[in-house]
Amino acid sequence: MGSCERPLENAGERVGLALGAVVNQTRELGEMMQDRMSELKQKFRVIAGRRSAQVKERASELTDEAQQALSEIALETRREARHWEFRARLYARDYPFHLIGGAAAAGFAFGVLVRLWREE
Repeated sequence: MGSCERPLENAGERVGLALGAVVNQTRELGEMMQDRMSELKQKFRVIAGRRSAQVKERASELTDEAQQALSEIALETRREARHWEFRARLYARDYPFHLIGGAAAAGFAFGVLVRLWREE
């Protein structure tokens, strides 16, 4: 029985060593996966932080562009208003009776409309 037991012992020993190696590798793999997950989480935080900064920067740029565009529109509107005011003054100076007649006609039309509205 001695010679038959030795190969079984060797086989059992080899199976035990193999199982131990698998268990050790499994533990190491789990630790490696945890480390890798921590690295990936950190990289994600860094990327998300960069992206957030980029979004904030772009929003600031767009706000500046919008303010500049609004300033230009306001300036152009003021120019147009001054232009029409100048033309109105020029017309009033050159054609005073036409202006008075136009104002009278507009007042008359407004009065008629108000009277019709009140009668309803």
